[in-house]
Amino acid sequence: MKRDWDLIRQILFAVEAAEANEKISDNDIAGCTPENFHHNAILLTEAGFVHAMVLQNLETTLIESLTWEGHEFLDSIRSDATWDKIKSTAKEKSIELSFASIKAIETHFLNAIIALL
Repeated sequence: MKRDWDLIRQILFAVEAAEANEKISDNDIAGCTPENFHHNAILLTEAGFVHAMVLQNLETTLIESLTWEGHEFLDSIRSDATWDKIKSTAKEKSIELSFASIKAIETHFLNAIIALL
């Protein structure tokens, strides 16, 4: 199963918007299959972006909260315009999306904006 960057972004937004002690599952993401949510939630957990309960025998994941790194990453891709620009730049330059490439492209845009000030 592939990593789905748009779903990952949706999950991060849902976790951020959740009330205290509310856990996010596939039921909280419109149009998402349980398998796809579980796979991408595990990736977010392994990357250290979320705290989650992974129930392997049920193939489900309940995401409890964002970590500091999760908040930082979400902040870097929060803007729809920035997110669209990151994806289009990666495609234009034939760069596969990864956490590192997303961060590098976002940093490049941020530096360009700061240089204009």
